[in-house]
Amino acid sequence: MVIAIIAILAAMLLPVLQKARNQARSIQCVSNLKQVFSGLAFYAGDHKYYPAAKPSQEAGAAYPGESFVWTFRTAPYLGQRGVPRAHDGIDVWQDASDIRNAGVLNCPGLVIGKKDMSCYAMNTFGRYKEDFRMTALAAPPEVDLNSPGGNSLYAKPDSRCTKSSGGIAPPSPSRMLFVSELGYGAEMAANAGIPCNIRNGTYLNNVYNGLFQNGFEASFRHSARKSVLWFDGHVSQVRYKEVNWSLVIP
Repeated sequence: MVIAIIAILAAMLLPVLQKARNQARSIQCVSNLKQVFSGLAFYAGDHKYYPAAKPSQEAGAAYPGESFVWTFRTAPYLGQRGVPRAHDGIDVWQDASDIRNAGVLNCPGLVIGKKDMSCYAMNTFGRYKEDFRMTALAAPPEVDLNSPGGNSLYAKPDSRCTKSSGGIAPPSPSRMLFVSELGYGAEMAANAGIPCNIRNGTYLNNVYNGLFQNGFEASFRHSARKSVLWFDGHVSQVRYKEVNWSLVIP
């Protein structure tokens, strides 16, 4: 009888404990992104521009060129090492994964399964450039600023969207997506990866049922929401497809 009562109480308490655990992870993720913005702001104070999401993607460089990826550029401003390197028998790609998923760059709600996964990803600003004519953007070396919108571009803190698009007014900084969480996309099936850059809303809303965990649970891992750091520095959470293809809430 006592064992039966304990089992019943445990069954009643487990959902409550799970909900509390998920809420704690959600709060930690929001806190992480607020600190990430501080790191980005300090970086921009030193360099005039924010780091680009993944500039070497278009320039064709590999490590150490990949050290220009936004997570590695921001990490030293977050009290973390920022340059991937081979050391103590550790593969440089594994070291890179360890850096971009450590400290406040690590979302406690994501199961890290492969070296090519990132907890957080940055807007490439390509859609804002193409759709909303975002100002004060710069291109990485060997990349044409006027090339298609997938390029990872450098933005300034005072960059602004100036043009309406698709019936949507130029989004203010509080509606311009900066850094967020991604899910497991079907196009990454070969390496089970989650990239560090967000090209458009398809990337943002990926919910492919991947090999390492349910795709929806990976992408919207905080009670069916995902955390978003907006360009003005505030953090909030959004639902599935609440942010459209141009990375704006209509």
